[in-house]
Amino acid sequence: MTGIYGAYLYNGQTPIALLVAMHSLTVLGPTLIKIGYVMRLLAQHRIRGPETTVGACLQAIAV
Repeated sequence: MTGIYGAYLYNGQTPIALLVAMHSLTVLGPTLIKIGYVMRLLAQHRIRGPETTVGACLQAIAV
């Protein structure tokens, strides 16, 4: 949100380095969120194990 505000909504004068940083945050912010989400999914997969996820899906279909 900071990157979007600073890059597109803030109308004051800012140094060019700060402006470049704000624009890069509009790309890096969502990328870091996605990487964190994938890491969370991998951690959950390791905790449960691969056999429980497939088995749970098959049990849900059978019932």
